[in-house]
Amino acid sequence: MKKLIYVLAIFLFATALVACKKDPVVETEVLDTTPPLFFGIADQVIDVGTAFNPLTGVTAIDDVDGNITDDIVVTGTYDVNTAGIYTINYAVEDAAGNDASGSMQLIVRIPPESELYITNGDFSEPLEGTWTHWAGEGGASSATIVDGVLEYDITAAGSQWYSNQFAQPNLTIPQGLGFTLEFKAKADAARPLRVKLENAQYVGYLDESVALTTEWQTFQIEFFVTAPTITNGKLIFGAGTMMALDSVVGALTTIYLDDVKFIEHEPVEDTEAPMIIGATDKTIGLAEPFNPLTGITVSDNMDVNINVDNIVVTGTVDNNTPGEYILTYTLSDASYNQTVVTRTITVINGVVPSTWLVVNGDFAEDQATPLAQPAETGWGWHGAATFTASISGGIATIDVKTLGTVPYGVQFYQQNRVIEQGRIYQVTFDAKADIARPIQVALEEGTSRRFDQIVDITTEWVTYTIIIDHILPGYTNGKFAFFMGLVGSTSVPTKIYLDNITVETIAAAVDTVAPVLTGVGDYNVMQNFAFDPLQNVNFFDTFDKDLTVDDIVVTGTVDTAVVGDYVLTYSLTDASNNTATYERTIHVLAPENMLDSTLVLVNADFSVDQSTPYAQPAMEGWGWHGAGTFTVDISNGIMTEVVTNVGTVPHGTQFYQQNLIVETEATYLVTFRAKVDLARSIRFSLEMGTSAKYFEIIDITTEWATYEIVFTVPEYGFNNAKFAFFVGLVEPDSPATTFYLDDITVDLVGYLVDTDAPMIFGTEDKAIEQGLEFDPLIGVTVFDVIDKSLTPASIVVTGTVDHMTPGY
Repeated sequence: MKKLIYVLAIFLFATALVACKKDPVVETEVLDTTPPLFFGIADQVIDVGTAFNPLTGVTAIDDVDGNITDDIVVTGTYDVNTAGIYTINYAVEDAAGNDASGSMQLIVRIPPESELYITNGDFSEPLEGTWTHWAGEGGASSATIVDGVLEYDITAAGSQWYSNQFAQPNLTIPQGLGFTLEFKAKADAARPLRVKLENAQYVGYLDESVALTTEWQTFQIEFFVTAPTITNGKLIFGAGTMMALDSVVGALTTIYLDDVKFIEHEPVEDTEAPMIIGATDKTIGLAEPFNPLTGITVSDNMDVNINVDNIVVTGTVDNNTPGEYILTYTLSDASYNQTVVTRTITVINGVVPSTWLVVNGDFAEDQATPLAQPAETGWGWHGAATFTASISGGIATIDVKTLGTVPYGVQFYQQNRVIEQGRIYQVTFDAKADIARPIQVALEEGTSRRFDQIVDITTEWVTYTIIIDHILPGYTNGKFAFFMGLVGSTSVPTKIYLDNITVETIAAAVDTVAPVLTGVGDYNVMQNFAFDPLQNVNFFDTFDKDLTVDDIVVTGTVDTAVVGDYVLTYSLTDASNNTATYERTIHVLAPENMLDSTLVLVNADFSVDQSTPYAQPAMEGWGWHGAGTFTVDISNGIMTEVVTNVGTVPHGTQFYQQNLIVETEATYLVTFRAKVDLARSIRFSLEMGTSAKYFEIIDITTEWATYEIVFTVPEYGFNNAKFAFFVGLVEPDSPATTFYLDDITVDLVGYLVDTDAPMIFGTEDKAIEQGLEFDPLIGVTVFDVIDKSLTPASIVVTGTVDHMTPGY
């Protein structure tokens, strides 16, 4: 029995040994299922007869096989000698049989016969890259090509003629040639259409309105180019409001355009005499310097080389003897057409009367609507902000509802004022506001600023005096304006009142006004964060235009390593020895004592997967779009952006969040981790709506690295911030590649000391009908100089209204 037990034990032990023997290792083959990627496939435009290779700039990359460009198969036919649109197809397959395909359009065009020409004027090609469309300032419209015709659908007129514009930019407009702009047009409902060919300064070479009917018409507009050649001209078809055609506002309808082209003229005989502009009668003071050609300009319909030096002036002026002197100006063009102009120069002993006239400056004449531009015989007003204006009871009242984003968001003005060189003007006016705030008084030559001064008005009537020493050349298109939009950083929506506006020349002026510094409010800074005492500091001086920020003297120091309060003194002295002195306190706070940032990103660490972009405005996650070709995928804690075509602008690919909140003059530290497959630069952009407030170009390497960006909001805060990364054509040689992004953080490292309470508007007493429900926040708005996160929902309302029971 004992022997049997031993045998059984040996058997079990042997069985265990066999069972413990390792199975042989079988290697599992990793399957390649990822298709290759194409880079560089993009539509192209060439002239007839131009050589073309469909593989130029095109590559194919596979994650396993590497560069397989040599395996690309190109199909599709094209003829570079025949105008047309051709489709070219690309296909490639890796060693595992994964395939990829792509296509592009080759547009072969007949080369233009003139330097000024329209591309895609017959609308046989796509709009992209040839025409542009824009709607703003209240305008709304769309532009599409249907069966070779442009359909321009106007759904809101807006506040300006250009509130809807269909345009072709970057036109070469050559000097010394005549052209005819020809196009066909109609509309579903009769309406005017503004047509303008302009330069970058909005000066028009042609500017006309045409009357569209419901039937096709062919329009022809002739013009001759006397200005120097430019390469950034723009043809605009404007379909907003204020069409300048019998004061008719255009109907909301669909406009149709076709066959737009410029036709160059053959040379013709010139029979038109040149023009002498500015040779008007003039009064000067005794011993005042006088040059008979100062302020004089000339023009001619064809002679592009004519200039003021071609004028022959006869007669003399003795500026040391009072009296009247007659001068004769004679000018001939290249075709011997001649113009003769006479003018009288009066020399007086005393102060010369002002030629800068103010019409209805005492507001004795009521005015309920603004004069159309140019406002010459009264007052005009307009702007992108929300406001109303009226003149009644001897006072101008401007009720500002919203500030807009610039000082001239609210404008009240007169135009075509005659401003003379060498005059010292004294501007006086009475003003007050329901809430104290700054306004800006400005003088412009056309749209170019020549003088401005910020005036802090109070809640009481005060007479303000501004001295303007106008040493610049004179002009006849002066715009005298009061700007009441976003002026400085303390503007508020309120009612502003103006009266008794006068302008006169004075014999002499003494600069007694010190410079004004801005951006010197008390500030909180995070401990161990570098602080620049001139950060966001700026200044303004009425007379001394040679001052710079470097002239500001700062005394005192800030040790950001040590928590505490530090006092800085700023002083700036102008050329007349007027000194401005400001004192501010910089509070260095421990990180835990800093306020939380109101600029908060969603999914900044990419812990939540996302494969499709949020529709604009992207507020609950990330959005992306652009004219380039790219894909975005957020997975495994990383954002991966595969760019196969960078487009033509930095924002050809955009990755962003919108409607974020930034505070007034706040400083932010942004950090993120990133890398790219091919070393290149990207662009970080912070925008207010679509207006860039800060951007920085960052060089990204092929290895993961942490990057830092520090920026300060230069002015008012806003609640429509766009936080974006652009990976388009940031540099001229930016390559298509893959961009990886992770771990974005935003820290508030500096901000203004806020001692001003928010303001609540719209809480006036109200009577309601019994039985009608009452919402205490309807019509109520809030405003705060610094905190832009406040909304009506932030208001705490106490008390109740029983809408079923009459009472108070």
